[in-house]
Amino acid sequence: MAHYDCTTRFAVTTTLQLCLLLTLVILEIGVANAKQGSLFPTAAFLSKTRPVSVDKTKSWQAVRGRSSYKTVSSKRSTGCYTKSGTTVRNPRAYAAAKKTAYTKYGKKIHNPAKYAAAVQQKSIANAASAAVKRNPKAKAFTYTVSLPGQKKYVGMTTNPSQRMSAHVNGTGAKCIKEGLTAVTFTPHASVAAAKKKETATYFQQKKKMGGDRVRGAGHTKKFPI
Repeated sequence: MAHYDCTTRFAVTTTLQLCLLLTLVILEIGVANAKQGSLFPTAAFLSKTRPVSVDKTKSWQAVRGRSSYKTVSSKRSTGCYTKSGTTVRNPRAYAAAKKTAYTKYGKKIHNPAKYAAAVQQKSIANAASAAVKRNPKAKAFTYTVSLPGQKKYVGMTTNPSQRMSAHVNGTGAKCIKEGLTAVTFTPHASVAAAKKKETATYFQQKKKMGGDRVRGAGHTKKFPI
């Protein structure tokens, strides 16, 4: 009987020691995982947690490197200011009203319309160069040009600088007879993607502004006077 009691006590003691050892191991593993941020969540936690939605489009863009693409816009400033420093938004009308415009340094501008056109053309040329520089992997660009009279022109190009130069010189789209005031470039991974976006943007702008105020994407008839 005494032999039986000793055996039983030994078995119980050994079992308790093993359980204690296993508990310590589990706790040690849990602490290590917690430090690495990989501790398994409990069932209660999972029941209160909402499923995370994955943006497949965004992930695809990241894999293709499109997440690093940057849209580039020119500055909309005319470079003309009142004597108090307020921006002159319509230099032609301002000059017609016999008012004097100034540069940001306080120098008088004798021909505000011509000066504003030069400032905006320089800004557009800088934006064209920046678009290529900031998006070296882009194969093509869509662009939206702002024109006087709240008009828009939507286009696509593989060479932004050359295309803007053509518009400014009057050898681009025939419907553009007035000066460009601003432009926004959007880079694309392929020419096909750019053409598709050009068409989509044209119809979006047409719906927003009206057919008489938007040209581009193959629709290049002259604007109504």
